[in-house]
Amino acid sequence: MLSWNELLNMAEQQEEPQRLLFVFSKYEVRDGEDPSDDAADFSIEPVMYNDKPVDDISSFDELVAETQEADFHWDVVFVAGLGGSNGELPSPETAEDHLQKMIRAIYQGQIQHFAAYNRSGEKVELVKAHIQ
Repeated sequence: MLSWNELLNMAEQQEEPQRLLFVFSKYEVRDGEDPSDDAADFSIEPVMYNDKPVDDISSFDELVAETQEADFHWDVVFVAGLGGSNGELPSPETAEDHLQKMIRAIYQGQIQHFAAYNRSGEKVELVKAHIQ
């Protein structure tokens, strides 16, 4: 999996303009378990989503600061890229459609195709996800 900076650099280098799609999610831990423990029983629940043109993203810290202003808790953000065509960014409607598909995939535990980062910007590799 790519580090945050590698992901951002790759998106910036694409021929067509890119939007990054973000689904901020929280861990729902069962029985007081620690989600970092491989044996922990937890689920992932999306709590907020957003998209941004790559050119509007300066740093992961800025992204985290924006979520703090929105005042919601999250533990992991799933990220995917969405490329435009003919030099144009994908429309907000197209981004919304893809974000809804991401959310459904997360609820179904199909997270292997997304980059995932914790609040510190470190990549997260989740082996399992339960439907909430």
